[in-house]
Amino acid sequence: MNKTQIYSRKSSNYKNIDNAVILAAGEGKRLRPYTNDIPKGMLTFYGKPLIEWQLRILSDFNIENISLVGGYKSHKLKRLNKKIILNDEYFKSNMIWSLYKARNILKKETVIAYGDILYTKSTLQNLITTEADIAVVVDNNWMDYWKLRSDNPIMDAESLKLSLNNSIICIGQKIDKLEQAEGQYMGLIKLGSKGFTLLNNLFQRYEKKISSGLDIKNGFLTDFLQYSINSGLNVKAVLTNDVWVEIDTVQDYLSEVNKSRIYKILFEDGFINKFKS
Repeated sequence: MNKTQIYSRKSSNYKNIDNAVILAAGEGKRLRPYTNDIPKGMLTFYGKPLIEWQLRILSDFNIENISLVGGYKSHKLKRLNKKIILNDEYFKSNMIWSLYKARNILKKETVIAYGDILYTKSTLQNLITTEADIAVVVDNNWMDYWKLRSDNPIMDAESLKLSLNNSIICIGQKIDKLEQAEGQYMGLIKLGSKGFTLLNNLFQRYEKKISSGLDIKNGFLTDFLQYSINSGLNVKAVLTNDVWVEIDTVQDYLSEVNKSRIYKILFEDGFINKFKS
């Protein structure tokens, strides 16, 4: 039995998650000139845009109700044949605002993913089977990858502290020492029932002009995760050593390391059937 047979749910009765949102509104300024005319998730690797590869992975788990939150060059997302929700304030807002734009579909358990990442089927499998108010995929071996991406890996790393049972205690702050990051957040989460309820309550408070202390317009997704932790929710780390990629800079895009990692994911998960020597 190969990995595709193990992880695919196409013929299974396992249907606990069928809803996903991919956040793809950003301008990708650090990827210019390659993003002058397209969103960064539409950068092509091995014949298809990065987001399309992610859609294929989600589809293999019967996650068919997938919406893309677009903003910058959002018309370029139409070729993916998915529902597009427009964040027309992408140039002056951040990820929580993109989720606010998608609030009408955040009424049940939902996978939320950044549009500039790619991960393995086993990573997604572990995420969707984790029982928690919010489950968050965390790279347990992040330093090896960060060293390949940057000469100063601490500069782009963020804090992440875990409890003894791998619940996240704090997340999303800049760090100045390695000990402050026990893993790295990958940009892939699952909202359980308490998670999407808290998020929708936040949005209702915003609409009623009741302060929550969270910047809905300019907040990062990690800010929402920390707010959830502070509100008493169980935000569980789903630890992984699997290969994954983030394409956030020109260096990331041109990196042979990232191209090799993407190829490894696609080959081992059955999307490409010829191994690259």
